[in-house]
Amino acid sequence: MRLGPDYKIGGKMKIVILDGYTLNPGDLIWDRIKANGELTVYDRTPADKIVERAQGAEIIFTNKTPLTAEVLKKLPGLKYIGVLATAITWSIRKRPRN
Repeated sequence: MRLGPDYKIGGKMKIVILDGYTLNPGDLIWDRIKANGELTVYDRTPADKIVERAQGAEIIFTNKTPLTAEVLKKLPGLKYIGVLATAITWSIRKRPRN
């Protein structure tokens, strides 16, 4: 999904940034994202608040907030997850073979 100055999403999507402080300690603005829907930015989101804050969101941006399978099951309207980072480290767990 391209979010830029010339790109508009039809209607008002709910967009949530769960831990904006990790990318923006105060020197950036979120206007380009805000132009695409109803934006809520949280500095940090503890694990017990993820579902509450992301409920109804179609787009979520995160950096360090863990989005587990259990959490994602509780967010049926979610269409896009963006990672706010300069690098990504993925942890892949191998399942034992039977």
